[in-house]
Amino acid sequence: MKKFMMTLGGIILIIILLVGSLALLRKSYSRPSVILTSNCDAPCWNGITPGQIGSWDVHESLYEIEGISEVGGEYSRDEKLERYTWYFNRPIEDSGGSVWFDGERVMAIEILSINSLDLEDLFEKLGEPETYAKVLSKGEQREYLDVLLLYPSKGCLAEVLLDTKPGSDAVQIKPGTGVFRVAYLEPEKFYELMNTKVFFDVPVNIDTLRLEPWTGYGEIKFERE
Repeated sequence: MKKFMMTLGGIILIIILLVGSLALLRKSYSRPSVILTSNCDAPCWNGITPGQIGSWDVHESLYEIEGISEVGGEYSRDEKLERYTWYFNRPIEDSGGSVWFDGERVMAIEILSINSLDLEDLFEKLGEPETYAKVLSKGEQREYLDVLLLYPSKGCLAEVLLDTKPGSDAVQIKPGTGVFRVAYLEPEKFYELMNTKVFFDVPVNIDTLRLEPWTGYGEIKFERE
């Protein structure tokens, strides 16, 4: 029995060491979010700025960014370019992104970070938001609070999804809270673009959202209908 326990303990120790080694290897191999490594200030992202003209120039610029090896295009029924889309290759941890167009003019840039970035790092890069809005939403299997962190003067928006709990009317937002996506827009057209489908499947009606001043980490309350 003693020999068996020693063998079992050895196996468990080996498993722990392997898991720890894999975690360290993954951490050393991965790259910071592309939000953090952008070489220019918002609303510019890696040399692409909302408001600039030239879809082909943008197309060529995207291939110069680490982690992007293939860029696709989506077109309207009248064959006008709506956006370029891509997925990031490893070791980039972000999921993918889009550049939206109005004719040849860049309207917005959207990066799906999907928790490869947390709020502490985002705030270090962009500063803290000016205001925020919240929308109670329901997925197929869960209810969550969609929190939009707004930087209208910088032309930037970050989206955080926080799971709710039955019987609770509040969620906690913390430095380690993951960021779902970040979007860059022309500051002069910030609220106008929020009323379009640029980066939401269903356009956000900014007129019905209650914008609240950002006061820092902590509790965010919400109401159920």
